[in-house]
Amino acid sequence: MPVSTTTTTPTGWAADAAYQNWLQASQAINRPYEQYPGNMLAGFSPMQNQAIQQTAQNYGGAAMQAGSNAAQNAANYQAPMVNPGAAGVTTGTVMNYNSALAGPAAMASAAEMNRGTVRDVASRNFTDYDINAYMNPYTNTVVNNALGDLTRQNDITNNATNARAAAAGAFGGSRQAVANTINNENYLRESGNLSGNLRNQAFNTASGLIQQDAARNLQAQQMNQGMDWNVGSLNTNIADQINRTNAAALNSREQFNAGNQQQANMQTAASHNDMTARNMAALNAGSQFNTDLDLRGQGLNQAAGQNAANTWVSAANALNGMGLDQQRWNSNNANALWGMGASQQAQQQAELNNAYQQWQQQYNYPITQADQLRAALGGAPTGTATNTPYYSNTAAQVIGGGLGAAQLASAIPGAVSGVKAGASALSGLLGGGGSSVIGPANTTMIDKALGFGDYIRWS
Repeated sequence: MPVSTTTTTPTGWAADAAYQNWLQASQAINRPYEQYPGNMLAGFSPMQNQAIQQTAQNYGGAAMQAGSNAAQNAANYQAPMVNPGAAGVTTGTVMNYNSALAGPAAMASAAEMNRGTVRDVASRNFTDYDINAYMNPYTNTVVNNALGDLTRQNDITNNATNARAAAAGAFGGSRQAVANTINNENYLRESGNLSGNLRNQAFNTASGLIQQDAARNLQAQQMNQGMDWNVGSLNTNIADQINRTNAAALNSREQFNAGNQQQANMQTAASHNDMTARNMAALNAGSQFNTDLDLRGQGLNQAAGQNAANTWVSAANALNGMGLDQQRWNSNNANALWGMGASQQAQQQAELNNAYQQWQQQYNYPITQADQLRAALGGAPTGTATNTPYYSNTAAQVIGGGLGAAQLASAIPGAVSGVKAGASALSGLLGGGGSSVIGPANTTMIDKALGFGDYIRWS
């Protein structure tokens, strides 16, 4: 008894759709890794750049220079001196008596700090740096290796396409040429994108290193300037205290020596006769009075000079404080700009992240389409074929087979040729009469007409 084998396979448009889906999925899977071409790191915002530039400005420098000038004026100021007058007693013979006078009071010179002792802060521009010194020396090697890998992958893809065409008996045909052209176009586009992205990444990395060096350089200059100011201020205050202490010591010594000399002169005059002593006492009294007036005038002049010097020093301190206030204001304003700029930078980073997500969706779109088409093909029409050895049919069996083939073909969309084939086979058998043998050639023709095509193989 003959043995039959029945096979169920996709037919007609479903078979073509399944093959196209397989091609699309194969191309999507064989694609090489493609790096995201866009920028994923947000740079400094305009407000952040403004904060950096504002920090580099020498705010308060003019007020500090004016304070230095005021301190210099205080150091150079000289108070006017009053010359002592002579005693006016001329009657009588008197012993010469020289009253001891203290010398001019020593003036304390105010210490000063020159502007040149505080170094300036100057920021550097991006163009001041040699970007080639920051570039990765292996960039060309990385690009060439990546392009070589992409070339080998394209060769593999073309070989796979050629193999499929050869297996289908279509090697050298137009569909193979179209497939190879598409592969080569993708290869050229991806080669350009890969090379540009790698070199752009190398440039962005070098730019980031330059920005870091510029920020560190500016920070170091600011720290050095602050240290210069602190050291200069400390030295100026110490020198000013030393000058004041020395001037006070000199004034005390002059007054002490003058008092001792005057006391010695008075004791010498007391040893003379009464008249001479009285005249001398009168002269000495007048001289002492004048000396006292002179000394008080000198003291007042010295006090006035010291007050003037103190006024200049106070003005210098006030101007220095104003300069420091301007620096603090500038620092606070720069910090506020930096904070607002950071918000702008965060918004830009969010936009870059969103662009990257959209790029990922677009990149994965072919795979998503292939999955959807595969799901849709789950309910596509299929055909059945029965493989049976040769046997003889009666006319009734052939008529029944022909009618069954015609009915099956009419159930398949677009299978008009199948109906015609079934009708032709039926009419031939009816015209010949008797029994007839249906061989593989006849059944294969019917199968193709019914839409089974190459999916059915007869033995």
